[in-house]
Amino acid sequence: MTTKTIPAVSYVVQVNQLLERFVVFETVFFECTQTCRNIILGRCTVGETLATLDHYVDQNLTVLAGICYSSRRGATTNCVCHD
Repeated sequence: MTTKTIPAVSYVVQVNQLLERFVVFETVFFECTQTCRNIILGRCTVGETLATLDHYVDQNLTVLAGICYSSRRGATTNCVCHD
């Protein structure tokens, strides 16, 4: 494994971008938790089910794993909340 030296400003920008992505995922997973609670309590729309919510959570976890793996390459991702 080789290491590469980057300017401090570039490093700070990359770390900030990564942190922003994690904040987005924190929000997405909080909303998933709220949706799950609403489904269990019966306060949901017809399209909201635990099965569809599980599907969205799996998709977001896959994207999050990709961010963790490829954060050094500046990957861009999209969170999935609804199709």
